[in-house]
Amino acid sequence: MKKLLLISLILLSIYPLFGQDFRKVSWGATSSQVIKIEGNDFEQGTGEDIEMPLVDIALVYKRKFGVMDGFLFYLFVKDKLVGGMWNITEDPKQFVLNALKQKLGKPTFTDKDLETLT
Repeated sequence: MKKLLLISLILLSIYPLFGQDFRKVSWGATSSQVIKIEGNDFEQGTGEDIEMPLVDIALVYKRKFGVMDGFLFYLFVKDKLVGGMWNITEDPKQFVLNALKQKLGKPTFTDKDLETLT
């Protein structure tokens, strides 16, 4: 038990050396710091808008994740970054199917065949 506690303390003490916590920013950053890094192309809302009432400010960016479209959320309480999340808006299954169709051509199976797999 003492060994586990010691290892945990060591890991916690060197954690800040690893750099950013979410994308290019660190937890506790202000909304203006995030805007400076991510840019001005955001929509601002509140926690009520995203059904998270404890959040004071929510910055929402439309972004690509790899080649998939989605939204990037930065969540603030008292103007300190406390959370971040991605929301991919494309259906991953459909994305993979479209990519395969482009690469390999028309499939020999139907969409109905695919429904039996899910």
